[in-house]
Amino acid sequence: MHQVADMSVSARFMDTNFTLGPEDPRAVLVKEVHGSQLAAVYMKVIANNILVTIEYSIAHPTKAWLQAKTANGAMLLDTWVGVGFKPITVGSLTVEMKAAQPVSLDVANDDWRVTVKPGTYRDAADGARKPRVDLGIFALSDPLVNSVAPHGILGQGFDGLRIDGKKDNYEPNADGVFTTTAQGEGAIEGVMEDYMLADQADPFTTAFRFSRFSKTQAPPRDTSKLNAPSNAATRPSTMKGSSADTIEEDAAGRRLATSVECTEVPTHAPTAAPIRSAAPSITQTEAPTVTHTNTPTTQPTVTRSNSPTGVPSGVPTGRPTGTPTPSPSKNPTETPTLSPTKKPDRGSHTVSDKVSDTVSDRVSDTVSDTVSDTVSDTVSDTVSDTSTDTDTSTDNLPSPEVLG
Repeated sequence: MHQVADMSVSARFMDTNFTLGPEDPRAVLVKEVHGSQLAAVYMKVIANNILVTIEYSIAHPTKAWLQAKTANGAMLLDTWVGVGFKPITVGSLTVEMKAAQPVSLDVANDDWRVTVKPGTYRDAADGARKPRVDLGIFALSDPLVNSVAPHGILGQGFDGLRIDGKKDNYEPNADGVFTTTAQGEGAIEGVMEDYMLADQADPFTTAFRFSRFSKTQAPPRDTSKLNAPSNAATRPSTMKGSSADTIEEDAAGRRLATSVECTEVPTHAPTAAPIRSAAPSITQTEAPTVTHTNTPTTQPTVTRSNSPTGVPSGVPTGRPTGTPTPSPSKNPTETPTLSPTKKPDRGSHTVSDKVSDTVSDRVSDTVSDTVSDTVSDTVSDTVSDTSTDTDTSTDNLPSPEVLG
């Protein structure tokens, strides 16, 4: 979804059959949509030579799992992160679960802030609310001046160019059913399969065609084979403060794509290349004052020395092992395996319509436009239940794919 030097944000999608919100004019004819939703987000970050992995999924909507390891694999921290816990700091990286509606996981360093929130969609079978995940990416510094340009379904749009791709028309069949097929063709570099992680069994892997995680130099996406940018003549001089997200704002279940402002401003200029020389340090002051169901009752203790070693005591139980596998249900159906599968006839909607519409109008009004229409119908419809006008869909992938 978004990848830069030393930071990777990936997402797993699940096929879903859902309905549009009643206020959506398309709902008059479209009774059911076959598309996809985000089911989990996986982050991998290197900060001060410490490898931090964070997992958030619909299986545990009020908490996230965090692990921190040294370069040689020694465990420094292994814990849940929930509301009431003090922020965890690793170098310039901070991780915190904030109280929102209901919660918001915030992961930030000097250059980027990633937000992950629980959301819902309307199940087509019974109209019940089913869980999904919403993702937001915010540029705290200017991506245009960094030596490694961001990439990924959302990340590539931070080049400041608005490019419109293929969009779903939402014209249903005789039974009122519409299946999303657009995958952002013409707006995203390459094809949707290029964004599937190489190792589908490891959601924290960073390898895909446009990988940036271990790079020290990498250009923005190649737009030579894409549709002509609609704002080429007015390309912004900076992308600082821009954003791209799949967040639903409407309570009725319809995804709205409105501009999003990034109010947080970094206090210093971004570094040209990742810094990995500082001594590792992790802080988590005070034990949490609020506990949740299944939240570990004992917090790990971390040695506050320059070179922490060993495994923290009080490792909580009940943490997820391996890739989370949500309980199966009739609708939506979700394959528990992350291994790539053959494309279903109806086109597994993976980033498709959701990324497209949602991100589309959301990439701020620069990324918004850029990724927006690129991911737009890609994120938008896929994650959005209702994509807005950007339908650079990416809904045609095998269901439980993990995308970069």
